[in-house]
Amino acid sequence: MRPITLTLLLLLLLPAALRAQTVTDPVPHPNPISLGWDASPGASGYHPTIDGVTTDVGPQLFTPPKNLTPGAHIASVTAYTGTGESPPSLLFSFLVAQPPACAGGTVVIAVQDWTKVVKAGERGRVLFQLFSDFPIVKTQVRFGDQVIGELPPPVSDLRDSAGMYFSVPRAGVYNLVVYAEDNRGCPGLTTLARPVTVQ
Repeated sequence: MRPITLTLLLLLLLPAALRAQTVTDPVPHPNPISLGWDASPGASGYHPTIDGVTTDVGPQLFTPPKNLTPGAHIASVTAYTGTGESPPSLLFSFLVAQPPACAGGTVVIAVQDWTKVVKAGERGRVLFQLFSDFPIVKTQVRFGDQVIGELPPPVSDLRDSAGMYFSVPRAGVYNLVVYAEDNRGCPGLTTLARPVTVQ
C-alpha cells in the first residue's frame, strides 16, 4: 500500500487565505488509503480530517489504512500540543480508484456549475454531465460520504446532462461531489470536490 502524502510542516506556516486553497491529486489511488504528513516541531499529536470526520492519531504521522468509497475525497491535518492546536493544513483533494471488477467500463462525471454559497435551510444547485459505457442507475450529490440529494432511478442512458438541488440545515464549509453508479454497481469518479459555504 502506498500512502497519499500531505505535507503538514510547511502548510502550517502559510497565511490563512492560502490555507483555504485546495491541492488536488489527479491520480486515482487503490484502496486501502493511508494519509501521511511531515512532522511539525513541538507537536504532541495530530488530528487528520477526511470528508469532515476528524480523528486523533496521537504522535503518528499517518492514518491507519482504510477502504474509502471510490471517487473524490478531501482531507486536512492539524497539529496539537498540550496548550493549543494549529490552523488546518491546505485542503487536499484526492481520488480513490474503482475496484478491479469495474475495469472495462467507466463512468465520468463533469461538474459544470454549482452553488458556492447558500444559506442554511435553503437550496443550492449543481449542474453536471454524465458519460458512461453502461446505463446509470444511481446519481447522488454528496458532502463527503453524506448523501444530500439523489435522482430517482432509472436515472438516464449513457450520455446525459442533469441538475440537482440540495439543502443543508447546518452552517459550515462542505466539499460537494457528484456520485454516479452504473448497472454493474461500479461508481463514477468525480475529478474534484467543489467547496460550498453554508451560512
